[in-house]
Amino acid sequence: MAWSQQDQSVLVNTNTYSFKDGYVISNPYDSIYDTAGWLWILGDNKLSNEFIYGDKEVVIQRYDGSNFFTIKLPTTPGKKPNGGRFFKHKNNHIYLKLHYTKGRSDLFYINTKTLDIAPVTAYNNLDKKYLISEEFYVNGTTRLAITSTNKFYSTELDGLSLKFIDSVAFSKPVQEPFIAERRTVKDYTLIKLLFA
Repeated sequence: MAWSQQDQSVLVNTNTYSFKDGYVISNPYDSIYDTAGWLWILGDNKLSNEFIYGDKEVVIQRYDGSNFFTIKLPTTPGKKPNGGRFFKHKNNHIYLKLHYTKGRSDLFYINTKTLDIAPVTAYNNLDKKYLISEEFYVNGTTRLAITSTNKFYSTELDGLSLKFIDSVAFSKPVQEPFIAERRTVKDYTLIKLLFA
């Protein structure tokens, strides 16, 4: 079932949608509104095999207020998506970060007008030393905080490009740095790292 609300601050009305309305996602992972007010939902396709665990197709559905439109994910040879999330880009488009049963996550750029989904190759081909990334926003730009066992990096995403801005070395190598929390205040962002 999908639930939709026009205005997030005031409850105007609610609607419940099901398979009869074209909503085919049985297990939603994430959702986001774009600047046109369309709702994007990522999740398991109910029309794929719903009785075999782990054998579901992952799809995106876009809801424009009247209809659900299903968008297939790009092909990722040798990688099976098992989750993911959306985040916004400064030019009204959105990013999709797909998680896989094995291997590191991949990043995709979605043009919300043309529905084109393109891999962010600059991110997806990063050296394996980079372990985890989380998005944040500063002065209207989309940033990624990226960790490795030796450093913490600040990068900027712009469409399909990724630019390293700054880095901070750890006093000693760590096995599993984890980005626990992000807080953006006006011109800067505070990021809390946890170490295993």
